[in-house]
Amino acid sequence: MNVEAGGETGSLIVSDNPIPKDLYHTDWVADHTTRWIDSMDTEDDWFCWMSFPDPHHPYDPPSSESNRVDWSDIGLDGDNDLLLIGPASPWPSG
Repeated sequence: MNVEAGGETGSLIVSDNPIPKDLYHTDWVADHTTRWIDSMDTEDDWFCWMSFPDPHHPYDPPSSESNRVDWSDIGLDGDNDLLLIGPASPWPSG
């Protein structure tokens, strides 16, 4: 992981995550949960709690996804513009 902010947004990011998309934890959770739900009979009672581990720091998308969307094409509105003032650091200062 980079310990200093960088890139166009000044955010911290894992420089490269070579894991295949289908094994990336977010996709893995979604795929397995969807398969489990699809395996249920329509008459069965069931409950499912699914929790996604992302998005949060460190932002580590699979490298196949890292440039899928140009972040500058995603408009921010209202107070969200403050997100671009400067990078947040997960490490305490001092």
